[in-house]
Amino acid sequence: MNKETAQRLVELRKQHGLSQEALAERLYVSRQAVSKWERGEASPDTDNLIALARLYGISLDELLGVCIKEEQQGGEQRDESEAHTRVYISNGCIKCYKGDKETRVDVADGHITVNKDGETTEVIGKPESYLRRIPVPIIITIIYLALGFAAELWHPGWIVFLMIPVIDSVITCIIRKSIRHFCYPVFITAVFLLLGCTVQGAWGWSWILLLTVPVFYSVARLFKRSDREDEDDDEDEQECDD
Repeated sequence: MNKETAQRLVELRKQHGLSQEALAERLYVSRQAVSKWERGEASPDTDNLIALARLYGISLDELLGVCIKEEQQGGEQRDESEAHTRVYISNGCIKCYKGDKETRVDVADGHITVNKDGETTEVIGKPESYLRRIPVPIIITIIYLALGFAAELWHPGWIVFLMIPVIDSVITCIIRKSIRHFCYPVFITAVFLLLGCTVQGAWGWSWILLLTVPVFYSVARLFKRSDREDEDDDEDEQECDD
């Protein structure tokens, strides 16, 4: 990625009041990936370009400032219409024109279909496209109502609502391949409340479980550096593939 495009990504992010970490959170990528884009050391893939354009409410042309000028060949400069790349974004589709050549990218149901020069390539979408669609709050509410009406477990059945952030954190752990995102304090609090409400005398000793919270985060920090190194390796592999 050239320096002009990288600088534009920095300006757009700051215009929308986002930090690198906040932007990375929205795109489900690492902060290191965003940093590399803005330093011009790497380029966002097609999915991330689409996400950035939608987030900022602009077209890919405006996002990248696309106007490719090809070098002179044989002492003659090519016609401007051939050097200009036009990109159009519609719902679930990107069309890129360069001269009389068209490249079309369709995104639907977790699949990416690329049609270039009459050749079609289909790519399976990222797993988060499915996991993020799971209606966890609705499922938990149904479970609570079932416990209440079927077994009259309105109490302590309400504890299941604490599973909403826990399950959401599990999905994030799967997507980012890191246990550090697990919502352990909420999980262990739910276990503490469940034991206290169902086991006689558990209030007197089950609080010890809460002491495992700092232990969890102390252990999780040991994996922090290795997780970042793995993410950087994945990004480097992706850059090589591109």
